[in-house]
Amino acid sequence: MEHIEKANLDIAARLLANEKIVAFPTETVYGLGIVFDSKKAFDDLVNVKQRKPDKPFTLMCSSISEIGKYAYINPKAEKIINKFLPGELTIILNARPGVPNWVDLGTGHVGIRVPDDNDVRELIRLVGKPLLVPSANRVDQKPLTIDLDVIKEFDEEIGGVILGQSKGATPSTVIAAYDKIVMLREGNISLNDILKNIGGENMRIVVASDHGGFEYKNEIRRHLEKRGFHVFDVGTFSNESVNYPDYAAAAAKKVANGEADRGILVCTSGEGVMIAANKVKGVRAGIGYNDTVSRLLREHNDANVITFGQKFMELDDVIRRVDIFLETPFDGGRHANRVDIIKNIEKEK
Repeated sequence: MEHIEKANLDIAARLLANEKIVAFPTETVYGLGIVFDSKKAFDDLVNVKQRKPDKPFTLMCSSISEIGKYAYINPKAEKIINKFLPGELTIILNARPGVPNWVDLGTGHVGIRVPDDNDVRELIRLVGKPLLVPSANRVDQKPLTIDLDVIKEFDEEIGGVILGQSKGATPSTVIAAYDKIVMLREGNISLNDILKNIGGENMRIVVASDHGGFEYKNEIRRHLEKRGFHVFDVGTFSNESVNYPDYAAAAAKKVANGEADRGILVCTSGEGVMIAANKVKGVRAGIGYNDTVSRLLREHNDANVITFGQKFMELDDVIRRVDIFLETPFDGGRHANRVDIIKNIEKEK
């Protein structure tokens, strides 16, 4: 491992160009950087991080003007970018064609950040291409902030470390910016900071359950409120036996009339509330019985309600699938035609 002074960024740039991993301090925490277009460097980084290659790394660019080369920028995202970047924010956008599949891992989305650190931006400029940069830590360990800790932890596993200390200790805020803003990880920039500065409104979620889903519904509501969503809870509000169609319909109607953007329903199996919700015109509900289906409900069906079964699912799995459902945009394209067919069926008498 080469120990590199900040005055010698060209050395670090040369290592990166040769597909080596280089650690460097940022305005948040130390990062581990590689060139974004090297599969070999990506595989090495996955091994060093000791994590499964199923979570994309952040694409770090040298300037705001570079973002559009790798992702589509919608109007809401443009406001956020212009206000908060360079800075402690990673924004998830739709990836452009040509982005390597190990960058978006087949999701079609890429997280992009422009750091508010002159040395890091200069390093990326010297390399001549963006870097993939996760925090400098093993999986499930605290991100490192001091060069001595980085040297001790990674020793000869990486090509070099730029000496110094990060300016903070908190990883960047991560958001998805599509029709609504979804907070994925809150750092020093809060969801309220973003909404206040761009004049936006966050996603509105309605939750409901019968007595068989009461506990999970409350846990989901608390999870959503913690993440900054506007949550409507239409009940039930106790474990006393009730009729699930009443509560499923109440939630579904809020989605159908535009009061809520998405609905999350829970009963014993997830089936009863799904059937009831789908009787409301304008609602497309499905059961989130695994992670892939929870994603495809949004990508392929433009579903606006997801349901769960408290008796047959683990709470951790349900919470994860709630996040997947809310964070996944509709793909459109050929799927839009099929959704239109569904809508036309509703019009038939």
